Amino acid sequence: MALLHIPFDQIDETHLRALIIARAPESRTIDYKRTSYGNANADYSEFLADISSFANTSGGDLVLGMDATNGVPTAFTPLTVPMDPEILRLEQIARGGLQRRPHQKLPSRPNRQGRRRPSTGSAHEQRHPGRTRRPAVRL
Repeated sequence: MALLHIPFDQIDETHLRALIIARAPESRTIDYKRTSYGNANADYSEFLADISSFANTSGGDLVLGMDATNGVPTAFTPLTVPMDPEILRLEQIARGGLQRRPHQKLPSRPNRQGRRRPSTGSAHEQRHPGRTRRPAVRL
């Protein structure tokens, strides 16, 4: 089970819960992370490796705030960092660490009322589009 067939702005908690219920394992198109990435060079390298692997293939979804055991999602682990600054930080890491800039801003989905999601205590999902011409390569 993947999320790529669902328009990014339509993915909601129900879709993420379905991943847990279906025990959808990590694959070429989906990766789960319990927490966001840290500030150490090794954390930056891991983030860049994760998103460049999606960019070099058909694309994929990185789900932050999802606990997984052996690559199988088990529960939400809400992120406690303010989301807007965290999204900006991850975008800046991606722009500075990849040869080609992501051709799509890493979006933050609004909730159904059209307002941004709460800044803390929520899961966050990012979609990274696949390559169109040349592969994206980490520096």
